[in-house]
Amino acid sequence: MQTHGFASRNHLRLQLLHRPRTDANARSVAPSRSGVRALVAGLLVTLCSVALGAQSGVVINEINLGNPDYMELRNAGSSCANISGWTLHSAWGDASGWIAEPTVTMPAGTILAPGQILVLEEGAFAGAPGTTPNSIQTGSAWGFIASDSVYAYLLDGGGNGVDYVFADNHGLGGTPMLPAGETWTGSLTGSGDEIERVSDVDSDDAADWLRPGVGSGGSVNAGQTPHAGSGTIGPFIASGCQGTTSLAVTGNPNLGGSVTSQLSGFTGGPFVSWGFGGTTTMPAPLTCPCEGLVGPAVTWIFSPNGSFTLSIPCWPNLVGASVKTQGLDALPSAPACGSPPVSLTDVHQVIIGS
Repeated sequence: MQTHGFASRNHLRLQLLHRPRTDANARSVAPSRSGVRALVAGLLVTLCSVALGAQSGVVINEINLGNPDYMELRNAGSSCANISGWTLHSAWGDASGWIAEPTVTMPAGTILAPGQILVLEEGAFAGAPGTTPNSIQTGSAWGFIASDSVYAYLLDGGGNGVDYVFADNHGLGGTPMLPAGETWTGSLTGSGDEIERVSDVDSDDAADWLRPGVGSGGSVNAGQTPHAGSGTIGPFIASGCQGTTSLAVTGNPNLGGSVTSQLSGFTGGPFVSWGFGGTTTMPAPLTCPCEGLVGPAVTWIFSPNGSFTLSIPCWPNLVGASVKTQGLDALPSAPACGSPPVSLTDVHQVIIGS
């Protein structure tokens, strides 16, 4: 049955089961229509496609039955995972039976870096940011409440089972809608809004999960280890005409992360350069003439606030690449060098990790 808009949980269940609900946790969903923003902004490079096959390591990490309802996916593997076209299925149940919830299909171009978490949050505007960190709206509403039994399963683009979880609060038993290729053992009982994975290992067992949980909403849960990554940021070459200008480089230098260069102490026109250096050769569109060193072929990016962020696409070929960044203050009042005078910061090097 299709419904239009976002009716209350009681109303939905009266339509579906013809029985009233008196749960104190019954909720309405009314997403705001204001402030819809793009999820990804400020990319230095754009990739037309990323050729990645179905990857193991992607798991259902959390189910939240509160307000808003959401389900969380996590790439617990060590490589990028292209989950474009994958589908997430779910249902709630009690002694009266099971009611399937809307299927969520992952948008084209959805790629999870190692350790990355994607929250799928109920909301009217599919693909728009949700209210939970690292979330996108699903374009539909779920009808979960804290007393429900719930199952959820994830299928790849070929319809193969990737992950499954069953929280049984009513003694229903079995493994409802267990997809081919997946297994489930043990019994996950109890009630509460939070159903969360509390292990980095997916053993397809109820012992991997906790209900009621604490809830993390877009970050790792208790019992899980954040992905550290192998990327590094460090000094590379000291400048001979730095003056009062300096550059700080911070962020996550791994696939799917971002690194920000922040220029400080400038008095004239602030510029930041980024570029692949050394012997690293990258195919278009990632080739760049700037090497992080001043020269006739250098391309500098003017930044009024002295800041520029490099977003690192989830492209495995980038692992191990050396990227250099430097800041420049044009026409500074402090001691500098060259004509016209400039003040240059030290060069920093980023080694992209996974």
